[in-house]
Amino acid sequence: MWHANSESDLAGYNIYRGQQAGESNIEYANIASIDIFKDFEFDTLYFDDNTSSYVDYYYYLTAENLFGKESNPSDTISYKLLKAPTPLSPTGTIADSIPIFRWIDNVVNFEYSNEFVIRVELSNENYMEPIWVCRFYNQWFGYENSIPISFLFFPAMGTWTDNTTSEPNLHPNAPSNVISCYGITTVMGNGTYRWKVKAISQVNNETGIDESSSETGWSYFNITY
Repeated sequence: MWHANSESDLAGYNIYRGQQAGESNIEYANIASIDIFKDFEFDTLYFDDNTSSYVDYYYYLTAENLFGKESNPSDTISYKLLKAPTPLSPTGTIADSIPIFRWIDNVVNFEYSNEFVIRVELSNENYMEPIWVCRFYNQWFGYENSIPISFLFFPAMGTWTDNTTSEPNLHPNAPSNVISCYGITTVMGNGTYRWKVKAISQVNNETGIDESSSETGWSYFNITY
């Protein structure tokens, strides 16, 4: 996502992506061209769906005018896609006006999450209404030989879940993250809700943009008193 170019003869944008090749070289390739005159195409947004987890990618873009001339490149940003957390609860039908949200943070190679963002939305007739968005630091603890230790030093495991089946099997020692939805101004009434969690490992201190993160899909639940 980027800010639009203000030139009157703007025709579109070119997006370039690079990966580390050797010790210092980053090789870039044009992965997309955005034509702002095409219908049903985003002008300042692009989804890169051809990526692998735990790979450092580098991106920059150029603007192109109606005569095919490219601008100087933009600033370069980097991003690493992590393994998404595994949502645990709530699911199905519950009778709790302040649900407890639980998920597994899938740790690989000590790419631990420093922060989480949780989003909760209520289903109305024709749209989903955001009712709670909270960003907070990771503060849970794990155990090793019955001694509590901070997450930073928790022994790395390939994954806390076995995703080879339709119903993932949790590792018996898998620690779960827990947060209570106390940040909302009122209790949650009857209705259909959905929630998701974003795990953030690294943030650019200057821009505040996530540089290493992942996000669950939506999980749905109903509240019925």
